[in-house]
Amino acid sequence: MQNRPVLIFDFDGVLAQPWSHPEKPYAQVIDIIKALSPTHHICLASFNPRAKLAVKQWGLQDHFSAMRYGAIHEWREFYHETYRSNLTKSNQIAHMLHQIGLPKDHPVYFFDDDPINIEEVTNILPHVCVFTVDEKTGLQAKDIPSFVLPN
Repeated sequence: MQNRPVLIFDFDGVLAQPWSHPEKPYAQVIDIIKALSPTHHICLASFNPRAKLAVKQWGLQDHFSAMRYGAIHEWREFYHETYRSNLTKSNQIAHMLHQIGLPKDHPVYFFDDDPINIEEVTNILPHVCVFTVDEKTGLQAKDIPSFVLPN
């Protein structure tokens, strides 16, 4: 199970429609996560403290190997901006790989709609393959490259 590819998804603009409350998943998200979780480590990296509740409401909590949102501490319900000011996507990714028991250089695929996050992860964790998701459509099956999928 440790050799499974790691897929890390941002929340707003990738899994959830931005500015929706309660958070609404994009059309294909639930099916994609359910299809990939048996063969992949599925992870969530988000600055949105409501991401955990939304994932639970969507019935997907058991499909994630690890989650980070709002603060570095897992399952933190609320956070102050001081937590977020020192929090980065690369920190979240490194902590989740550690939680799963994988080295920092394990093959990882990161999906985000924010070019600032993409650039930060590329600069800090150059071994992570990054993919940009269009926030207008959110994550779609076509966004997952075929080389990441099981044979």
